[in-house]
Amino acid sequence: MSKTTAPKPIAPAGGSAWRHYQSKEVLGAAGSAGLIGIFSYAAAVVGRLLHPLSSASAAGRQDNNERDTFHEACASEELLSELGARLGNWVLVVPPRTNSFASNDPCWLRLVDSSEVVLCPPPPWRKRRDLPLIHLPVQILELLGATPGRTEVSVAFREGLEPLGCSRLVLSSVPFLGQETAMMRFRSEAALRTFFHVPRVLRRGEVFSVPLHGLPTALCEVEVPADPTKRPKPQRAPRSDEDDSVYEMAACAGRPRSFVIDPLHGTAFCRLLSFKVEVIEGQGGQGAQSSTFQVDNKSTEISLKGRSQARGLPYCSCHLFCQAPPKPLPSLQGPTERLLGMLVPGVRAWELGTAESLPSVLVSGPRGCGKRVLWHSVSERLGLHLLEISCTALAAEGLGALEAKLLEAFDQAAGLSPCILCLRRLHALSSSGPAMSPAATLLQQRRIEDFLQTTLQKARSNSTGERSPLVLLAGSCESLDDLGGPIRQIFGQELAVSRPTEAARKFAIRALMKRADATPDAPDTVIPNGKSHSADALEKKDEPSVIAVMTKLTAGLSYSDLRSVCAEMAMHSVCNLEAAASAEVQQTIEQAVKRLQGGSKVAVTLASKIQWADVGGLQDAKEEIMNCITLPLSQGQLFEGQKVRSGVLLFGPPGTGKTLLAKAVATECKVHFLSVKGPELLSMYIGESEKNVRSLFQSARDLAPCVLFFDELDSLAPARGRGNDSGGVMDRVVSQLVTELDTMPSTVFMVGATNRPDLLDRSLLRPGRLDRMVYLGIAADKLPLLSAITRKFVLEEATPANGDAKRGSTPLAAVAEACPPNLTGADVSVLCADAYGIAQREHIAKLHEAADLLQTPISTFLLFLDALELHLASALRGPRTPETLRQLTPSQGTPLVQLFPATEEAADSQRAPALRLYGAEAQEAFVLAHCAGSLGAGGSCAVACGAKEGLEGLEDLSRRWLAHSRAPGSSEPSTLKRLSGFNILYPLQVQVGLRHFQQALSNLQPSVPLEDLQRYEQLRAEYQNTKG
Repeated sequence: MSKTTAPKPIAPAGGSAWRHYQSKEVLGAAGSAGLIGIFSYAAAVVGRLLHPLSSASAAGRQDNNERDTFHEACASEELLSELGARLGNWVLVVPPRTNSFASNDPCWLRLVDSSEVVLCPPPPWRKRRDLPLIHLPVQILELLGATPGRTEVSVAFREGLEPLGCSRLVLSSVPFLGQETAMMRFRSEAALRTFFHVPRVLRRGEVFSVPLHGLPTALCEVEVPADPTKRPKPQRAPRSDEDDSVYEMAACAGRPRSFVIDPLHGTAFCRLLSFKVEVIEGQGGQGAQSSTFQVDNKSTEISLKGRSQARGLPYCSCHLFCQAPPKPLPSLQGPTERLLGMLVPGVRAWELGTAESLPSVLVSGPRGCGKRVLWHSVSERLGLHLLEISCTALAAEGLGALEAKLLEAFDQAAGLSPCILCLRRLHALSSSGPAMSPAATLLQQRRIEDFLQTTLQKARSNSTGERSPLVLLAGSCESLDDLGGPIRQIFGQELAVSRPTEAARKFAIRALMKRADATPDAPDTVIPNGKSHSADALEKKDEPSVIAVMTKLTAGLSYSDLRSVCAEMAMHSVCNLEAAASAEVQQTIEQAVKRLQGGSKVAVTLASKIQWADVGGLQDAKEEIMNCITLPLSQGQLFEGQKVRSGVLLFGPPGTGKTLLAKAVATECKVHFLSVKGPELLSMYIGESEKNVRSLFQSARDLAPCVLFFDELDSLAPARGRGNDSGGVMDRVVSQLVTELDTMPSTVFMVGATNRPDLLDRSLLRPGRLDRMVYLGIAADKLPLLSAITRKFVLEEATPANGDAKRGSTPLAAVAEACPPNLTGADVSVLCADAYGIAQREHIAKLHEAADLLQTPISTFLLFLDALELHLASALRGPRTPETLRQLTPSQGTPLVQLFPATEEAADSQRAPALRLYGAEAQEAFVLAHCAGSLGAGGSCAVACGAKEGLEGLEDLSRRWLAHSRAPGSSEPSTLKRLSGFNILYPLQVQVGLRHFQQALSNLQPSVPLEDLQRYEQLRAEYQNTKG
């Protein structure tokens, strides 16, 4: 390594590899700052150092085991070789566009190993690939005005180089949000104490930031030794005569109250306090012409007074919390980059003093989709203050108070410059009272527009310093349709934020549930793509996992709603997201989602509970819908490159199952189901009907995949040009509906239902829209309908005595033959409901009759039957027959079951009354007796009952019980009466028989007359384009 003593000026950045020099300019300008000697220097390209890491080697190199992580740098091996420096040495870095060290004070940095810090990889497009790299913290990058990967700097080194000590430091606070109160003053002072717990290297004019609650624990553990006894305790210095608080800054004895990092938003809502170095002086008069010193809390007088205008530090939170800059949520990554592209040119132009026009951005999106997080993240990355104003509170105070509050907000934003003034819930300024006319509302909106523009220009031109304040106007609202035209014109650019997608919901659920899962045996590691290490293995399982079910059922929910769902799942101890989702877990998730229907803007409608088994017949319609909807969802890879049909129109007479079939489709496909009646979207106000159509289709997109069902479509989309309304409202609604159909994604399927397809607008029926016309007529065979509707009924067996038993063991075949041909599915449903009601009333009458015959209160009798039902359900797992019942206890006249009273003492008592059940071998009838005492005491009341009419053996069993129940010498005779049609094996079940259907059918009137069937057959021949 060659050396020279001749004075040579330092080469500018980007010069030759390295040189040694001893400059008289340096001696004269900063000789007292310790820059006397022979220096070696080299050119380098800057990179960004993200945050420090704890390292034993770093602590061992320093005498006091303390680190100033804000002034650490990581140089490449090539740069260390050129400079001849080692780890732990101090180096000087000259800002760009500087020809010598004397023209500008250099930045002091201590070299650390790459294992002690986390580095951001340099961009691939950096200019000078032949130059070595030096990674600098973001605070130094802002001080140098450097851009990572592009800016070239000069680095100098000399053996024994070390910054001089500081004797006096005066700081000013950068304006924070809100008024400066005594509490905020106290918090600022407390935050500074935590910051100066180690010696800091500061430079005049430098800005640094500290969290409101002090340095985080993670950073304190890196900068100070682990042994708490080595930490000095904070001491308060006495007040000076000028009434300025002077503090001896030291580390706190205890741990500071740390900020809780949000699992979704990270440190976006962490409030930072910024300070600017106003005066810094060296010890003993040394370094009179230098501006960089090392501040030690033991020997430096530190004071805080005044306020200054400065820009905060971008990416500062990642250094303070020792974390990498958090990536935006998947649904906010695109909006974040677009918003940065809108704001960065204006901010950079303001810094250079060439800003002619500044952007004003309006962000719109549903509630809870992340608009506020978006502004917080962007302001933190740009180092701008963010002042949020709620327009809802301003609009409630009247127009006069609104203007005064807005003027105060703009003045405060100018004082916080550079600042973003965000007007939240901007739609509140566009709303008016019910007494105001549309013309008055428009005038009010124009007045607010003029006031905002005038006040904004005034705030930007109110210059009290070297340059005008930077005030960027921002707004947020839920829907652009809610804003008035004049207020919307204030903003030059607009940005839309959508609801979380499936990938975003999956990523958010993993992040939220990871904190709830504290079990070491079921880790759930989050990686950037939102999947865990075992996700691939779980996708091979047949049963869906908990994370898959939660992701699917939470479609359309916002991030705030996802927090509620995850919190409720954690309360139910559902933390293992990779386990198979049982039926109980799925029900818990559904209940948690249903509770949020009232809180979300989009009404989350889960898949209906209608199964294919509930739809009787309609096989052709089922196959057609399966081909159009179900197959593209389940086998999407087979339809790549093909036009997927978007809609199906169901038409036919009323009551044929159009709505029921659409609900069954949603259940079969396991997707959400949105049902809307045509007249529900119509409104008397101009433009509201079209707005309702747009919001409905937007809800369908948010809930995709889903089925959007329009009932009574003819009332919403009649043929245009008929002039049915004076204002042409229906024509505009049809046009809006056609537009939405053309832009509908392939995962949203529209199903329409109408009785009159001839009344629909022809544009809806063209290919690509509602192109599949499925006719649902009246079924000729009513047996499938009856079987589907009565599948949960308990039916009596069909016998030659009570009906035709040729086609089955139930009376449904005889009922199907007795139904008229024009009976629709709705009529059949009413028929079954009426028949069940008749059978229910008959069963209740038999229960009262049996209680009267047994001389027992009806409540006591029902308790006995309930206990008998529980006993039979637990004892007989299979079908209940007299043979299986007799196998439980000995037969031949002895009691089969005695359940009331249940205690053995009461049963064995000679005088205790009881309800007893008797039976005999090879008999299907039973005797239910109310015994006053023991069996042979006499005076008992009994009922001989059988499940069928005219049951054989009923008379024989009655005679045997009467003979057995009266003992010789008994004074009171026993009584027995017969009660047919009461099945003791199913005492609480209602059985529906043929006679009940016949009675209900005699009172039923078909809803579709026979003469109307011909008209529907003509419509079928004209419109149907499917098989059927």
